Amino acid sequence: MNNSKIFFCKIFFGNLILFSLILLFSLTAPAHFREKFMLGIDVLESNKFLDLTKKNVGILTNSGARNCQGRPTLNIFLERNEFQLKAVFFPEHEIGNRLTFDDALSINEKHPQVAVAIPFSDKGEKIFDEEQLKKRGIEVYHTHTPNRRSPDLSWLEGLDVVVIDLQDIGIRYYTYSASMLHMMSACFNKGIEVMILDRPNPLGNYIGGPLIHKNYLSFLGMIEGEPLFHGMTIAEKARYVKMRKKDFEMQCQCGAKDCYHSAFCSARNLEKGKLTVIKMRGWHRQKTLTQLGLYDNDSSIALSPHIQDVASIFDYAIISLATLVNNGSIGFLTMVKLPQSQRFFQYISTVLPVTEVLNKVKKECPDTKGCTLTPINCNGQDYLELSVDDISKTTPALLSLIFIAQAQEWVSKRDWEDFEKMFSSTQSPQSTSVSTNTSSSKVTLIRTGNHQRNFEALTLKQQDALRRMKWDRLTKLQKEQFRKHMGDEEMIDKLFNGELIDIDYFNEKWKNAAIKFHNETKKYYLY
Repeated sequence: MNNSKIFFCKIFFGNLILFSLILLFSLTAPAHFREKFMLGIDVLESNKFLDLTKKNVGILTNSGARNCQGRPTLNIFLERNEFQLKAVFFPEHEIGNRLTFDDALSINEKHPQVAVAIPFSDKGEKIFDEEQLKKRGIEVYHTHTPNRRSPDLSWLEGLDVVVIDLQDIGIRYYTYSASMLHMMSACFNKGIEVMILDRPNPLGNYIGGPLIHKNYLSFLGMIEGEPLFHGMTIAEKARYVKMRKKDFEMQCQCGAKDCYHSAFCSARNLEKGKLTVIKMRGWHRQKTLTQLGLYDNDSSIALSPHIQDVASIFDYAIISLATLVNNGSIGFLTMVKLPQSQRFFQYISTVLPVTEVLNKVKKECPDTKGCTLTPINCNGQDYLELSVDDISKTTPALLSLIFIAQAQEWVSKRDWEDFEKMFSSTQSPQSTSVSTNTSSSKVTLIRTGNHQRNFEALTLKQQDALRRMKWDRLTKLQKEQFRKHMGDEEMIDKLFNGELIDIDYFNEKWKNAAIKFHNETKKYYLY
């Protein structure tokens, strides 16, 4: 056999083997690997909206809800004639008159008591604005205002079904799932069907972080015992609430007569309420949004003002707990957007010493490979650049714990100066005598210019008092917001009492609680 025949034989049999392997994989691989990926809205479209035929429909959606081709769900609904679109409900961050981003920020800064939603659909195909919808005879309602979180029952009159298409990000206090639960409660009380068009959980199957205590339930956490990272898709969370057969209740906590935060649905109404889920196709929990081609840097579709792309979701998952009170008085990290950065969370500034934070991260979680913290300096200010490449290889809850613990241990210049002002002192060029109400002893502090060294000279009670002072100077609203976000009562008590945080203890506590929550919720999984 000459060389040319040998060559062609090798090519033939090589291709045959490759074809056989591909065929074998296509026959044996799980269905979600073989199927073409489709969001809930794509599946509904492919079924020609059969489940909505001849019905009066309302829809809860926003700019970030789009099909796999990037078309807004609302625009798709407006083009259909199989049903009558009667009402549109907008959640947080969605407004009809499209202010520019800078204008909205300016209004929020000058008038903080006025909650101005920031438009974020400024790229790609625009959704219909409020005036256009009203001209077509469609009612427009905002379910998230300063005094409202729940839809008024009168808004639902004449509707047969309310469709919900919102992209959750797998984090407890991201408000879109709460808007969904309030809408479910209202619809089931009125005997109206709820249809949810499902979307991926960007964090996949990751569950962890502090659980919400019943005393701190609010719109930022509506399910007792839910961890910060819940591991469910938005439709799976709906199934979990509906099928547990427990009363679903969220009382208004602001105390105002015109407050509509409350939501209540009896177990009986939950059980008999009709919930229709349009599942995705071709999705499994190991597929990231980037792999699916959704919400990446090229698509330019933001989910909300600060969640601009997939990387922002991952960054937010890691630093969100460490930015809950970001006025600098506690030493938590502060989110900033530098002029040269296109992402909101690409950089995180800190009043904590950058070197100490990095050393603590390396010591406590050396195996974290999916993210990188890089010290940089910009205009004389130290920053940490946070880059997350693979959320499955990071430990978001542990990293947040490290930031919080480091904030407790570190004393900023402002902390030290405020601490000195709290107590009467006899000052001299060389020393300062400081006494506290927590100890009768007085400590002489040599002014070395190193406030951390001065801190170490204090008694343990005085150190606790200084750390507690950082929390005491927060406003009542700031403290309330922190409690609702954090959720863990034990952690909150320790922080507010000025105690140091045991990283290993809380990390283990949150891990075990997450396992328990996963075992309870996995029966409601759809994928």
